Amino acid sequence: ISGRISSGFIGNMQCSRRALQQAAYIMIAGVISALSVFAGPHLYLHIVFTVFYGFFNGEYVGINSIITFCSTDVNAHR
Repeated sequence: ISGRISSGFIGNMQCSRRALQQAAYIMIAGVISALSVFAGPHLYLHIVFTVFYGFFNGEYVGINSIITFCSTDVNAHR
């Protein structure tokens, strides 16, 4: 949930590039997934993986709605 909320704040800023932000979030989530094989049998490393993956995946899901809204240009039809 914190990832979705923070991506909304960052995505609504005028200086942010939303498509680049979306690509960075999904790339970071992919790298975290690739590194998860090194966690081994250690529970605390799996917990760290889960927290980071959940945060960046939430950021990716949250920024999708902002990109969809901006690409449809709703204000142009009013």
